[in-house]
Amino acid sequence: YDYLTGLGFQDPVRIQEEGAMADLSCMIRYFHGKPSSIEQLDRILLSGVFSVRKGKTQLHKWSERQVILCGTCLIVSSVKECQMGKMHVLPLTGGKVEEVKRRQCCLMFSSAGQQGQTYYITFDSYPEYLRWLRQASKVVSQRIGTVDLSCYSL
Repeated sequence: YDYLTGLGFQDPVRIQEEGAMADLSCMIRYFHGKPSSIEQLDRILLSGVFSVRKGKTQLHKWSERQVILCGTCLIVSSVKECQMGKMHVLPLTGGKVEEVKRRQCCLMFSSAGQQGQTYYITFDSYPEYLRWLRQASKVVSQRIGTVDLSCYSL
């Protein structure tokens, strides 16, 4: 449970739930005590707080979210709950990032596959928007077989 606390989980009930999962507990036992390298911190490519909408329909509302482009994933979490470990992870390898024409400085991020999810993110400035578009385009263009997942974050 110390490992999950070190990752930022604070809610004792959530720590017990996560720690009880068989696959996660095996990973925790494997990684526990291994030194964290500076390279893992470098996996965070971009981050910020932006206006985000989930899904392709208009049913979901825009709300402020913590957004992190880390390795090959887009991580979206509530600004309040990001320290508690509550987050949505969208794998981008093989997915899509597209400009949204009907909304200024907005990108659509989609994961690959039939169960793929979509997030729309509106950026505060055009330079920020371009920075995210360039970096995310590099991530989605990677082939699944050539992606380095050796430092994959939990």
